[in-house]
Amino acid sequence: MNNTISKDKFLKEFDLSEEAFDKKKESWKSTLYQARQKREKPTKDFKILTSWNALLIDGLLEAYKAFGDEKFLTEAVSVFNYLKEYNYKDAQLVHSYTNDSKQKEVFLEDYAFLAKSAFALYEVTLDVSYLQTSKELMNICSEKYKSNSELFYYNVSNDLVPSIINTSDGVVPSANAIMAQNFLRIGHLEYNTYYLKKAEVMGALITSDFENHAVSYGAWGSLLLQQAYPFYEIVVVGSDAKSILLEMSGAYIVNSIIVGSTVESDISLFKDRFDEDETFIYVCQNNTCKLPAKTVSDAFGQMKSFGYQGFR
Repeated sequence: MNNTISKDKFLKEFDLSEEAFDKKKESWKSTLYQARQKREKPTKDFKILTSWNALLIDGLLEAYKAFGDEKFLTEAVSVFNYLKEYNYKDAQLVHSYTNDSKQKEVFLEDYAFLAKSAFALYEVTLDVSYLQTSKELMNICSEKYKSNSELFYYNVSNDLVPSIINTSDGVVPSANAIMAQNFLRIGHLEYNTYYLKKAEVMGALITSDFENHAVSYGAWGSLLLQQAYPFYEIVVVGSDAKSILLEMSGAYIVNSIIVGSTVESDISLFKDRFDEDETFIYVCQNNTCKLPAKTVSDAFGQMKSFGYQGFR
């Protein structure tokens, strides 16, 4: 049953002018507000979770690459700097941070997700300090959570809780899958055959689970696609590298890393490719590269000649 009446009918029924009605309405709002202030307010959660904020950084960077709006990059850098200052002490992460927090608990996802975010920041900013942080987190993680298999424990055991290996996605992607993706991306950047093999073996261990329960193994599915289809290393070297990288990233090139440098570098993909007077784009597939291109359109043309079919 609908008991509502129109404003005009209400004014007529109670013999009110519109001005008087507005004054009464403000008085009613004030009375209700004062009454609400007497109610017990819900508790606020002030925890800063490392893994969840690392996922936020990834989202912000994807938005930056898609739209080119600096506010997304600025926010991503700000969140990362906060995590590094408050959630990362003496080369050790904490799962969550609050003022005066003494929590020491930390999980595989914290290291894996933040390492992924650091690498993504390196791709966008060309700042090698992010790459160094990513590798540092991966090294700590690989030692801290290593198991007797090629997969990693989710947690460190204690007197009450044993170590477990978790491979499926939950509310967040599988931390083991993100570790494998990190190995793959850093492996392609540095031509690190150990990392590439590690990612391959981790993926192979999960293949049957993915085939039977794909809905719970989405992060692994991304890895397996990158391993099943050609993977591209797109390298931009020269003074204009950053702007060219942003232009190329906006095209959303799957199965690839898009990296660059504005200075001479010993990283495998950049070694002996820097020219002070020119900016070159190298399109490579598994360490096999085309001749350097000078324009984005030429580079995309080279990818098509490699057999890339991701462009529309």
